[in-house]
Amino acid sequence: MFEKESLERRVFFGLGVISSLLFIGSLFIHIVEKFSWVDSIYFCVVTLSTIGYGDLLPKHEITKVFLIFYILIGVPAALYVFTSLGSYFTEKHKLLLEKTVGNVKTNREHINRARKRIYSAREGFRNELVGHKKKKNPKNEEED
Repeated sequence: MFEKESLERRVFFGLGVISSLLFIGSLFIHIVEKFSWVDSIYFCVVTLSTIGYGDLLPKHEITKVFLIFYILIGVPAALYVFTSLGSYFTEKHKLLLEKTVGNVKTNREHINRARKRIYSAREGFRNELVGHKKKKNPKNEEED
């Protein structure tokens, strides 16, 4: 699907973009709307995630204009990050699963080889015992 390096680069790039957007948005909201830092970050996260609880509202016209562009840029960026993260974790899970299945196959092969050795050793031992019995039986019959 994606190369590992490319996928990791996309995830880190996306996280950098989202972090920058959250910082810029929070700073703007904190300065213009006079929200606390926690409320500013909360407002930006709720806005970018498209949840929009409506518990905090902008009061200034400049903030509303800023938010139009912030949403137009931020929502697609957030979607990009979410899809990149989804692809990243899916790929990691796939690699882990392939490694696990490979280990299971390898272990199964080792077990099958060990079973074959045990069976062949048992057959060899059995043949050896049968051979000794055959050698002992004719001598015992001659003596009787």
